[in-house]
Order: sequence, then C-alpha cells, then structure tokens
Amino acid sequence: MKKNNMNTGNIGIKEPADIGISNIDVYGNVKDDYVITGELDYICVNDAYKHKKGTTYYDLDNKGIILNDNCKPYAFVGEKTPEFKGRLAIIENIETGKLFYPKRSYYNEEKHGYIGTNSYNEYVVEFEDYKKSSAKGVKIYASRNGEYFENEKSIGKFEKCRECAGLPKMLVNKKPIDTNAFTINKKTFSLPDKFSVIASDKNEITNKMTILIENDRRKKREDKEDQTSHSDSVPSNEEAAKTFKKVATLWNNYENQLYFDYLKPLPDPQGSILFNLEVTNLDNLKLLMPELIQNGKLYKVSELFIQNFFENKIKGFANAPLGLYSFYKNPDTLDIFQKAGSELVHNFYNKKGESYYKTKVIADAIYKTDFGKTTIENVIKLVDQIFQYQFSKNPAEIKNNKFLKKILDGDWFKEGIDVETFPAFGISSLDPRRPDEERIALFCIGGTQGLKVAIKNFKPISTGSKLGYEATIIVQYLDTFGVSESDFTKDLGVGEMTNLTEYNYRGGVMAQWILQHQYNYKPFTDYLTYTVKMGKMWKK
Repeated sequence: MKKNNMNTGNIGIKEPADIGISNIDVYGNVKDDYVITGELDYICVNDAYKHKKGTTYYDLDNKGIILNDNCKPYAFVGEKTPEFKGRLAIIENIETGKLFYPKRSYYNEEKHGYIGTNSYNEYVVEFEDYKKSSAKGVKIYASRNGEYFENEKSIGKFEKCRECAGLPKMLVNKKPIDTNAFTINKKTFSLPDKFSVIASDKNEITNKMTILIENDRRKKREDKEDQTSHSDSVPSNEEAAKTFKKVATLWNNYENQLYFDYLKPLPDPQGSILFNLEVTNLDNLKLLMPELIQNGKLYKVSELFIQNFFENKIKGFANAPLGLYSFYKNPDTLDIFQKAGSELVHNFYNKKGESYYKTKVIADAIYKTDFGKTTIENVIKLVDQIFQYQFSKNPAEIKNNKFLKKILDGDWFKEGIDVETFPAFGISSLDPRRPDEERIALFCIGGTQGLKVAIKNFKPISTGSKLGYEATIIVQYLDTFGVSESDFTKDLGVGEMTNLTEYNYRGGVMAQWILQHQYNYKPFTDYLTYTVKMGKMWKK
C-alpha cells in the first residue's frame, strides 16, 4: 500500500527541442547515433553542514565512500527525490574549487558516478578522490523550509539552504540507441476517437496475449519490508517505538476516561500528563505485541482487537471518543464500499498471501476520480501511440502483431514519458469536499506500484484515404497490500496533527504492521483490472 510515487529523474517526452536532435520522424524515432539519458531533478545544497574528514557518505548507488582530504561534500540530494534523499550529490575539491557532479553510467542505467566539468555537460575528468567504506555513514538533506537532517534527525534550521537555483541537473550521457526504439510523438499524444473502460473482478490477461507494457516499480525499491512478513519484528528506531507505545497504550485503555481525555479536541494538560505516565509502563520492554499481551502488560488488547481496528480503517471508519464514524458521505455507496474493504482485508487475514483480483468496486471508484481518470487515460493515450507506431512500419509487418521490439518497462518510463500514469491518493482525499471514490481509493489502495498492458485483440484498418484500428486491451495495475515500519512513522506533510487524527492514521497502519510483522500475516498483491475497447482513424 505504498503511496509514494518515486522517480529518479525529470525526463519528459522527447521532442527535437528537448534533446537537440532535429531529424526525428513523425513517430518520434531518433535517426541519430546518440540520445540524452537522465537527470536528477532536485538538489539541496547544504552550506551549513560541517564536514569532518573520514566521514562515510553514501554515493548515488547507496555505497559507502570516504572522500580524500582534498575534497568535501558540496550538496546532498534533497527530499523532493526521496529515492536518493540524503545521498552525496555534488563534491568539491577544496584545493582547486572544482565541482564534481552526478552522472549516470553509459552501460548500466542504475550505476552512477561523479564527473568534473568546466561548464555544464562539458566532460573533464572522472572523480577518483575517494575510497570505499563499509562503515555506517551519514545522510544529509534539508526540507523546503530550511530544516536540516542528519540520518533523519534534525540538526536545526539554517538560512543558507539553496534548493537548486543555478545548479546543473544530473549530467547527461550520450548513449547509442536503437533507431527502431519506440518514443512518443507529443503532437499526436491524445485519446482515441472512441473508447470505453470497464473494470473487472478477475484477471483478464492470458498467456497468449501480447504484452506492451510491464513496469513493476517495486523491483528497484530499496525498502522491501512491505513485501515480507515476520513474527518477531520490533520497532527499529526511537520514532517507531514512540508511536508503538502511544497507540498500544490507547488500545489498552480503549473507551475509558484516559482514552476519552486524550482524544478529545482540546485535551487538558492533566489528562496528557496521566496519559504520558501510562505510556512509560512500556518503557524498557521488548515491543512485541504477542508477548506484551501474554505477560499482561496489554491486558485489554488481543489479536482480534487489532484485526477489528485495522478492518474498521479499511472500511472507512475512524475512531472518536464517542465511538466510530464513517468517512463516507454517500448513503448509496456506503455499504458497497465498506463490503469491498472488508473483503480485501479478509484476504489478508487468511495468511496465505494469495493474489487478489476482486477489486471491481475499487477500480470503478478510482476511474471516477479526477486523478484516477487522468492517469488511466494517459495509459490509453500511450497505447494509442504504440498502435500508430505500428503503422509506421512496412505494410507487411502491420498485421503480424509484433508491436514493439522491447516491452516498455521501468527504464523506458523513467525517460520516455512525463505525464502521470499511476493512480495514487493521499491524505487530502479525506477532505469532506472530495468524493467518496477518492476515500475508498486511499483506504484500500493508496498508491499503485506496477502497470501491465496486454492486447486482447487488434484489427488494423486501411481504406482508400484512411488508416486506423480497432482494439481491445487489458490495463492492469498492481499494489502490495502490505506495509513497512516507515509507513506508520512518516511525516504526512500536513503540519501538526491532533491526537485523534494521529491515532486513527498511525494506529490504523501500525495495526497492519503488527499483524504482518509480529503475527506473520502474509502481504499479497492486489490488482486493478480494466478492459479498454478503443478505435481511431486518421488520414494516410
């Protein structure tokens, strides 16, 4: 249920003006020997951080390095690029004043390095003034309000935080390309003349179908905790332990006076003192829920209590001092949405980790939201581009259903398209002015992590003056129904939360984390499946 939509670059749809190459055909095929690769989209310069010789930092591949004495950090990756946040971005040679900027490897898109320049994009020398390190390192970054962090701990606010003004992005590399590789023609990037989108409760993709797109963004994530299960995990840091103890204390005082006093809109100071004193009962204990229940430290809590608390969250309920209330406003869909959430949760409760396709209600709701509709229709536009590309080939090849030499994968998406193609929903969906469809998307899915598109059938059309097609495709998103520790501790970017809001959000996610990582409930992959019928005609 990851909500994060990560991207290591800021690569747009390529046009001649974008990449400095003029001879591109109408389908976007570059007829030159080289093409630009990528760039790092945000760099935070940290003048306030005081470098100490011998410190281990992390390079852009997350490998530990120690800079030679003649060098120091000049910039670290900021929070706008979360996949690289805190890693070393720019290095300064303090003897010469020369800066070394990030570059991406020519042969391997995931291997990075640093290179010195006289001016932007003018290569001088590879950076070699470092040695490898296996020691634990530091990661430095600054938030947009100028607060600096070292390994996620604040080290204060400084005025000298420059974001990216005047600094180059990740240096480009020239790379030989396949002149038959598929690229988008931005001028014709539009919806088909006619199309329909129908959600499904089953897997509509078969082994006989031609796959056009297969982009599973989970494969390159460093944090894969959400895809695993355990029976003995405990909070790994101070923030996680603090959240665990606060939520567990509220559970153990469910609906008593301490519970009411802590969650009311304006808690009184005396109530907060009593609550914080109660929390200390869990100090210096192993924060493993089954053991805390068994030894009587949490005598009102049980596995069933945690299940019910989590299920209520997925069904759209929030806890309040006077009982549960529903976030859903529309009585016509209330029962339908709650049932869809409950069925999804019970696939988690069977502990088998079985793939889940019964998501028609959720998928329908997502397509009815503004952002869901936009992202799904951007995928339809992309497939339309592929079908038009098919007609750029030799006429004998148009009917052979061999659409692309290579499936469009994660690497292609990083460089080949700049519009959103993955539905994702955040805490803003709880705004009562937003539709219920956004709320069920947030509660049950959050963010999608993979996309697969298959062709069910394709019929090319050629008349005297026109070309076109009729086709049926299957668009299928995937999501991991599982969580990491960071999911219940992360900053939601909404400022200071009330006790009630924090309890409902962090408590709901932590309930799932406890079931998954302390009771060994298996995470699973859930799918959103759409059958799309589409057709288009254009002049020859």
